[in-house]
Amino acid sequence: MRGRELLGGMLLGAIIGAALGLLLAPQAGEETREVVRERARELSEKVKENSRVLIEQGKNQIADVIKCGTAKSDESETATEG
Repeated sequence: MRGRELLGGMLLGAIIGAALGLLLAPQAGEETREVVRERARELSEKVKENSRVLIEQGKNQIADVIKCGTAKSDESETATEG
């Protein structure tokens, strides 16, 4: 859940930053479109990188849960045999 909150916060911050940048620095239409395209590319890269990090963290957590479950299962089997 924390990762989703972080990603959402970063996305919101990027959108607000882009909007303020456009409002405070008026430019010609073509220049503005180029700025929007560039910021969209930057935001896309940030989202992709954060997604990769979150996926990796999720995989690690799943692996930890599986290890813990396997260990508990082994303990349970040993206890019932003894």
